Amino acid sequence: NPFHLNAPLPRDDFYLTLNYSTLFNASLEIGKILQISEKTMLDDDATSPFNSPSPVLLPEGTEDLIPTKKQLDIEHHPYIDMVPFKGFRDRLLDCVAEGEKTGNYFDETKLCHGMYESWGVWGQTPWEARSWEIGEAFARKYWFLMDEEMIRCTNWWRRQRGMKPL
Repeated sequence: NPFHLNAPLPRDDFYLTLNYSTLFNASLEIGKILQISEKTMLDDDATSPFNSPSPVLLPEGTEDLIPTKKQLDIEHHPYIDMVPFKGFRDRLLDCVAEGEKTGNYFDETKLCHGMYESWGVWGQTPWEARSWEIGEAFARKYWFLMDEEMIRCTNWWRRQRGMKPL
C-alpha cells in the first residue's frame, strides 16, 4: 500500500536540494530566532545582535546558535551568527580579524557565494548543526574554516545517500 504510514520515503523527497533560496530560507528561520530581519541580513553594514547592548535571548533547543566569546567580543556581520557551527564561526572571525590587521582582507563575499552554492540543509530545524551538510567544493576551498562537527554532520548525510565521506 503506497499510502501506508510506515512506507519509506524516497531519499530525494526528504532532502532539501541546496540552492540559493533553500539556504536563504534557512537563514530567514534562524534570523527570526536571533531577531535579525531580512533587511538587516542583506545590509552589508549590519552588525551582529550579539555586539549590541541589548541581549538576545535564545529559546530552548537552539544551543548550536549560542554565541562564542569571540562573537561577543568581535564586531561582525550577522551572517556569521546564522551558521550553527561554533568552530566555523570562531575560525571565520579569526580570518576576518587577521585580514583587518594585515590589510590582506578575507573575501567574505566569495565565502557567502560558496556557502549558497554548496551548503545543504536537511529537515525542518536549520538552527541545529546536525541538519547541515557542507558541499565538497566548499570543503576543498575553505578547509581551514571547517571544524570536526561540520565534517561529522556532513559525512553523516553523505552516508545516507551512499556517498564517500569528505
